[in-house]
Amino acid sequence: MTNVIVSWSFTDGVDSRCVTPSGGSNSCGVHIHVGTSCDVADNVGGHFYNADLLDSDPWTLGAPYIYATGMARVEHGYAPSENFGHVVVVHDYDGTRVSCGVITHS
Repeated sequence: MTNVIVSWSFTDGVDSRCVTPSGGSNSCGVHIHVGTSCDVADNVGGHFYNADLLDSDPWTLGAPYIYATGMARVEHGYAPSENFGHVVVVHDYDGTRVSCGVITHS
């Protein structure tokens, strides 16, 4: 199975509590979601992973995916190119979605 590497850099607006996650769902996470637009919050959907290949959601593994780290290596059952057009979501310390953007070619 192929890993996808998600990397990021934030210059401001980050939740200072996110040096370590709270232990709650999605706390301080950066995750690829199934949605293809950030225009309507309900359309962002859940985490993007191939449930036919994986027994559980790889985006809920905690600390490797918090935004303080700046990078996550995730085996989510899809080739890297299959992520384009999906959204990436940033969650705050409480797990609330605080930012969203569509993944495009750079």
